[in-house]
Amino acid sequence: MSLVAAYIFNEYSGSGVPTSFLDWKSGYNLNSAVGIAMSSVNSDGYDVIMGASGHSHLESTTLVDPGGIYVVSWVLRIKCAAPPSGTYVLVKKGGFSIVINSSGFVVFTLVTNAGTYSMTSSVNVCDGGYHSIICTSDKLNLNIYTDGNPDTPVSAVYTTILYGAGAFFIGAASPTDVTTYYQGTLGYVMFYSHDVLTDNDAINISNSTQKGASVNGDINNFKTGDILADQSLQNTAVVSWVTDDFNYAVIPLGGTLRPNAFIKYGSMLDKFRQNLIEIDADFDGNNNGQIRLLQELNSFTAYNNPVNPQVWDYRGLVAHFCHWFCEYQQRQNSGTTITNLYTETLLAQSIVKNGDYLEFEYWFNSANNANSKTVNLVFYNTALVTVSPSQNKICKLKGTIVITDFVHQTILYDIEYTESGSAPTFYRGTSSTYNFNTNLHLILQAQGAATGDIIATGGKGMKYRASSL
Repeated sequence: MSLVAAYIFNEYSGSGVPTSFLDWKSGYNLNSAVGIAMSSVNSDGYDVIMGASGHSHLESTTLVDPGGIYVVSWVLRIKCAAPPSGTYVLVKKGGFSIVINSSGFVVFTLVTNAGTYSMTSSVNVCDGGYHSIICTSDKLNLNIYTDGNPDTPVSAVYTTILYGAGAFFIGAASPTDVTTYYQGTLGYVMFYSHDVLTDNDAINISNSTQKGASVNGDINNFKTGDILADQSLQNTAVVSWVTDDFNYAVIPLGGTLRPNAFIKYGSMLDKFRQNLIEIDADFDGNNNGQIRLLQELNSFTAYNNPVNPQVWDYRGLVAHFCHWFCEYQQRQNSGTTITNLYTETLLAQSIVKNGDYLEFEYWFNSANNANSKTVNLVFYNTALVTVSPSQNKICKLKGTIVITDFVHQTILYDIEYTESGSAPTFYRGTSSTYNFNTNLHLILQAQGAATGDIIATGGKGMKYRASSL
């Protein structure tokens, strides 16, 4: 499952209007809040009281169509007395609604391409106590969980949910609805997609008394009290609980926490976790990642003033193929002088950093005579390999050249030479003083006692760009 949006009211701005902590990526902000009040709950945050002094609602104009989501789970924490004739808790006209009817039961309605489906719970939730309400649809059935207990599902077979135009409302059907608005306390509203919540999910959510929205993420090793922030250091939050599956909940302390890269400021509760970890996916402009650890935070108020900084680079490299050359034209040596059979040019800046590498193969034949024959493989101005082919052989040179130190201009080469009917010979080593900021040449040279002692038949070469994973 994945969280699309969450509206929780742990943070209080002081103006009577709650600010919402939302999904890490989407950031569906509330656009307006009318006629509400805040209530402290168990010293761990705030709930919002609606309808105490008349019509009230929260409105979000950005949740129009959550992007092709057809499997949904709405999660609410509510407390209310007996409602008037029909009370809107959530509504997206033309899409879905959750209503408490005049008898105090939850009515879940979903509008789809196959029609409108509706289900009513069997439990009265208007008894003045807190209740967890979960409404789910998996494209086959609707269901309502009350305090973790599922009702009998209602068949609802469809392929598409029809999200209507206009705003999404919490607590009313519209800004002008002054008769059927929700009256009670609302702890949080969460909207899950991808996989419908299971019975165990419902039980776990219902049994949780902590405040906060459970957010799925890939980052683990969180503990209660860990402080989070985005890279601007403007938006901060504290982890309020962690499950065994490394889902974590946060209480926003300032701003809306939507980091592009996660930063963890250790913990207010455990001095051994008082450190800051930053993850930068591209610290040098060459797709190289870096992890920065800044240790020894004295307190939360000193989180931006750590000491003893330590920095690690991480370079799990992956190669990206860039074509270089492919040539299949026959060429032969011209007598007793060295002849360049193939000259391939790597333009300046073709190689830009450590880990970039070249792969190549050359094919050539040696004449059926006892003449002396020599073949050189030259990179830049250095012969990496010199071989002396036997007569009447089909030969191949293939290998790899890896840039090991761009600054100090060194390479590592691994080259294999084979003749037909013989085992290969390997040439491995390092070479230096390459200026990677100029054009580089890979040259196949040949020399014999007569023209045609060596005839090259073709070659190909590939260039690979290395990047951090």
